[in-house]
Amino acid sequence: VSKRIFFFSPLAEHALRPGFFQAFNAQQIANLAWAFGALGIMHSDMMAALAERVAEPSCLATLGPRDVAHISWAFATLHIYNSNMMAGLASCLMQDDFFLRCNHIDIALTVWAFATLGIRNQPLMARLSEQVMLDDFLPTFNSRDITMVMWAFATLGVHDDALMTALAERCMQADVLATFNAHSLATASWAFATLGITNEALLTAIADQALVDGVLRTAAPQAIGNIAWAFATFGFKHEKLMAGIAKRVMNDNFVSTLQSQDVANLAWAFASLDIEHDRFMSIIAEHTMQGDFLSAFSPEEFIMVVWAFATVGMKNDELMEGVARQIMQQDRLSTLTAQGVSMISWSFATLEIRDDVLMQGIASRAVGDGILETFGPQSLANTAWSFATLGVRHEGLFHRLADHAVQADLVPTFAPQAVAMTVWAFAKLGIRDDALTDAMVARASVPEFLGTFTAQELAMTAW
Repeated sequence: VSKRIFFFSPLAEHALRPGFFQAFNAQQIANLAWAFGALGIMHSDMMAALAERVAEPSCLATLGPRDVAHISWAFATLHIYNSNMMAGLASCLMQDDFFLRCNHIDIALTVWAFATLGIRNQPLMARLSEQVMLDDFLPTFNSRDITMVMWAFATLGVHDDALMTALAERCMQADVLATFNAHSLATASWAFATLGITNEALLTAIADQALVDGVLRTAAPQAIGNIAWAFATFGFKHEKLMAGIAKRVMNDNFVSTLQSQDVANLAWAFASLDIEHDRFMSIIAEHTMQGDFLSAFSPEEFIMVVWAFATVGMKNDELMEGVARQIMQQDRLSTLTAQGVSMISWSFATLEIRDDVLMQGIASRAVGDGILETFGPQSLANTAWSFATLGVRHEGLFHRLADHAVQADLVPTFAPQAVAMTVWAFAKLGIRDDALTDAMVARASVPEFLGTFTAQELAMTAW
């Protein structure tokens, strides 16, 4: 790498001489950008000068599809966003006949680049979608092209069911599916899950291909985590696939390569799909507690992990204590949302682990500015139930929750479970709030609503 930089640095300085770029034609500019991007060599001044040249109308007018693809790909690879240049490239792409001159590589590289740079150009994405779905165009797509386009649309949050369905059908063709490796399978499943587009045939095909001998064995940690997360997001329980994922994680010390997001995705997925695998979860817990690994977790990842262990009923005091210490750090505690407060407190209560310092910290966060108002019925009920289950009496929190439920007119939206959990929690701790009680009585007195209560919910409410 040092030798490359040694060569390319003087090259860049040479290119920066006044007027030098004016002599470059479109292909030369594209090739220079591609070279720096391919080698991962960042030279800010040269790339800025190059972007300025590309954005000139005289240059834009001469760019071909591969030029646009290579230039945008290079800047995205180097994480350089130049608004003028990218707007100019978008204008090229929107010309009437430009897409007709593109091939599958041009499309894949270009859309990947725009998504990587976070550029959500709806008209451009629509035109690109139309081109991809042409009868004679989509059959030219290989696994790499397919997943790059899927990833781009999902990353930008562009919902195009017709395009995604067409890409899925191309993906499921036997000769194409056979070329998918673990990374491609993970990208495809992640994209559909992120966009919330259900395609059970595709998920089945992905699982079948993942179970082909050698595919999971060569999978990287992120791919394993993303596949599990995607299937769990859809609630698509594929026993053989999840067993294969567990085997991959538990063999050859693979678990030691997992990052915090991988751990969170895997634990959450197994719990969400109600897959009992004590050895797998124990190995995940042991890895999580190694050294200072917990310090790498984000609040969202902590929530996924503790929820997972609580959901499967696996009590690990050391893990939960470590998580509690990390959550109590101000930079994490202060970022918890109402859902985060609810899920963490619920997890500790479900596992019957009382940590007074954590619960006091959570209570303080819950009544903090701008948080209380975001509590919905279930988050409020879960939080109240958790404090009551652990026997942690915090009148200030409970009265604030009651005031919010009444004043925000939330009570009429409470489901039977939320009503039962909330009134039980207040009664369990001996905290009386007449306004909340009256509102709950009015809610539960509606015959049609009362008829939906289970026996347990009726018992809790009556108690």
